[in-house]
Amino acid sequence: MLKKQKRGYLLTILIHFDMKETQIWDVFTESIKPFKILKNDSNIYTNFENIINSIKIKLKSGINSVIILQKQKDSMPKNFLEHVNKHYKWLISGNKRIFIKIFETGFKDQENISLLHKNQKFEEILSDILKEETSQISEFLEKAINENKIFYDIIEIKKIIKNRENFSGFLLISEKIDLANKNDRDYKSITQLSKNKGIKIKIFNSNIIFSQRIEKLGGIILIENSFL
Repeated sequence: MLKKQKRGYLLTILIHFDMKETQIWDVFTESIKPFKILKNDSNIYTNFENIINSIKIKLKSGINSVIILQKQKDSMPKNFLEHVNKHYKWLISGNKRIFIKIFETGFKDQENISLLHKNQKFEEILSDILKEETSQISEFLEKAINENKIFYDIIEIKKIIKNRENFSGFLLISEKIDLANKNDRDYKSITQLSKNKGIKIKIFNSNIIFSQRIEKLGGIILIENSFL
């Protein structure tokens, strides 16, 4: 029997334009899995809007970056970026922007895409975009600390999320805390309540330097969205 592949933590999403469909993939620390397949419409504007809607879904889960596969002589990535720049300027500018990078590849099928983690150039692109995203979150964190818009400790965070109406924010968690509290009732309650209330959750892998900063602050932090 084949050993089940580990998924890991969600890092970013990957967009692959094909002749009849657009594939959106979840890029995890340990694997790359299909998220959604969008059948191409004859109207290119509709196609791009469907992709934007899928990106917005992922933004709610804490993802703040996108990698687009660029095949040789394929104009779709360029056209999509022009669409974003024209209709969604807010998405790629300002202190809440998302980060988008192009990865040039000759890959054509799903099997090859699922193996991109073994591609050195892809790993370099992934590393670069995550550094940019983490730098942005780090700035949010330091500013939140200075303005006392931050909450620590599992019990305190649970009370804030549960008792404050219309609360929204950003939950930052280190991998160490996540692994140590998988079966903790309060921790599971926090993550479920956060998902229900649309609070972004970001778990930082231990090999990311910023994870050490989260660890020094207790390993789990809640930043108010009204501050961001």
